[in-house]
Amino acid sequence: NARSDNAIGYKGTFHGVTLGATYSFGRDAAGPAGPSATGCAGQVAGDFVACRQYTAMIAYDTSQFGLAASHDVMRGGAGALAPLNGSGYTDTRDIVAAYVKWGPARLGAGWIRRNLAAARHLQSDIVFAGGTYYATPALAFDVQGVRYLQRGERESGTNGTLVVGRANYFLSKRTTVYTSVGYLFNSAQAANPVAAGGTVGLGMNQLGVMAGIQQKF
Repeated sequence: NARSDNAIGYKGTFHGVTLGATYSFGRDAAGPAGPSATGCAGQVAGDFVACRQYTAMIAYDTSQFGLAASHDVMRGGAGALAPLNGSGYTDTRDIVAAYVKWGPARLGAGWIRRNLAAARHLQSDIVFAGGTYYATPALAFDVQGVRYLQRGERESGTNGTLVVGRANYFLSKRTTVYTSVGYLFNSAQAANPVAAGGTVGLGMNQLGVMAGIQQKF
């Protein structure tokens, strides 16, 4: 589940420093039939830590640059979907990111580390960097590169690299027309699609093109 159910949280900003944390007593109250749900509603008798989730974040922002870091741990529980089908199993994500503004440009970069400690251990890294350049107040160009790395006995050769470019034209404060192009380079044993929900053959690269109108309400 993309949200944390049964959670308490705090977020505050003090002189440019933002602190936040959440604690969930049962991170996923939705059943397996729900959208992206895993059926991990909370503790059961004799298993106090089942389905717990806790997060923490810190960020510092100025008018010209910013830094942020976060830590997120999800525990499994009996009856939940694999791989977190036991309270001793955890899924941990650590994120660090930064950005800088330079004239009409904004540049950013970051790193995401995931550690899945379950019946089978999996570690992955996502390293990303990108930027936005305003050629005029009404025209902006975005570019981003992403490198996805998996580590494990069965994950050798399953890495991927994604490069994306996009042009945005702002018709008004609420309406934008855009077009984007993405290309994903898969390693020999990888089958990562260029867009979520897509498919691609093992070890094959993929090109994606999209155009549309965004209307903000």
